[in-house]
Amino acid sequence: MNNDLHRDIMHPRAVIERLEAEGIGGLTEYTLYGLLKRGEIPSRKPGRCYLVSYKAVLDYLHCADGGDIVTP
Repeated sequence: MNNDLHRDIMHPRAVIERLEAEGIGGLTEYTLYGLLKRGEIPSRKPGRCYLVSYKAVLDYLHCADGGDIVTP
């Protein structure tokens, strides 16, 4: 498997830290967990912790699937 793919699968706290390091703020760990629990961002839960793709979080923030952008 590609090493880049492995680096992009991470725990929610690591996602928040990476977003902040890249200057993308506004998403808290608490909010991210809520999005994961509701299935709004795809993830896996092997055991007690969530694993999420960093790209999936970015796609959600960019409203890649249309999200909550409403056309007038």
